[in-house]
Amino acid sequence: MPETSHHPSVGVIVLNHTRVETLPEALQSIEAQDYEGEINVYLVYREIPEMAGILSGLGPRVTAIPTSAMDPGGKRNVGLDRATEDLIAFIDDDDFWHPAKVRRQVDALVNSGAAACCTRYVSFTRVPFEWPTGESVAAVRPVSEREVAFSSTIAMSSSICDGELLRNLRFTERAEWRGVDDLDLWLRVHEHGQIVCLEERLTAIRIHHGSLGARGRITPELRGLNVIADRRREGKRGWVSAIGLARRTIDSAIARPGADADKDLDLLLMSYDGSLIGHRADRMVVALVRASWRSRAIVPILRWIRRQEYRIRLALMPKPPMKFTDTTAREGQWGRDRQAG
Repeated sequence: MPETSHHPSVGVIVLNHTRVETLPEALQSIEAQDYEGEINVYLVYREIPEMAGILSGLGPRVTAIPTSAMDPGGKRNVGLDRATEDLIAFIDDDDFWHPAKVRRQVDALVNSGAAACCTRYVSFTRVPFEWPTGESVAAVRPVSEREVAFSSTIAMSSSICDGELLRNLRFTERAEWRGVDDLDLWLRVHEHGQIVCLEERLTAIRIHHGSLGARGRITPELRGLNVIADRRREGKRGWVSAIGLARRTIDSAIARPGADADKDLDLLLMSYDGSLIGHRADRMVVALVRASWRSRAIVPILRWIRRQEYRIRLALMPKPPMKFTDTTAREGQWGRDRQAG
């Protein structure tokens, strides 16, 4: 990143998945940001008649980009082709931001020298929505590679990243990774620089029927396992967490197969092909998951194991090592800190 005498510019890539009714709220939350630097918006959308009213009311800093791409990764790559800003953020058409999100994230990047930053987020289903109160200290902690792979810490709508790095890496467009290509991206970002989490709830994620975050969805879990298996095949083994693998496996066993059970089985076999744990162990895992899909009798036991694991993990979670209270981005520091790092 070249040295700059001003706040880093931010490009926001907005993905429209044809959810026209919630898109204005997402756009308004970007417009309401209290960040002093330049923010430009890239709205990547499918051409449908319902978009006409929204497109006619867009502001001068919003670039509308029609696309035929269907996968989220492909749409985000369309936005990356146009965005030239220092930093890139993402938001889906049914999510929205706290007014201080961009300002506080840029400050977190400046203070930490990290390549990317996510915030904590609030999942909600009902409106009207009110932001949590009482979070006066903006704490920042590093996100480990294991956490990237085996937790839901990073939501795309909560993230902001070095623009040049993202333009170089881009999203991998593979049909079997649809909806989890962000997992692959963040693992590759982590190889190039630190990712930090701003422990403040500044992003609101809407959960509804059909969303990837909805309970019981089997396909995202299987696709995530496939991403991890692919990296194992590349020889990246040191960071793989046995507990994390067990967690994803249990979640896959608890959830029901989708409408196309044969495709879900193919994904399962593609992941547990001997790459994740070993040939014998992988075969045992496949047998367990398939048994759970056929007979739901063992699901209560698996749910109990998952709850105990979550409670233990929550109790052992370390406190954030870095804290700061100044949430104003320091003028001229972004380029110098990134070059020093």
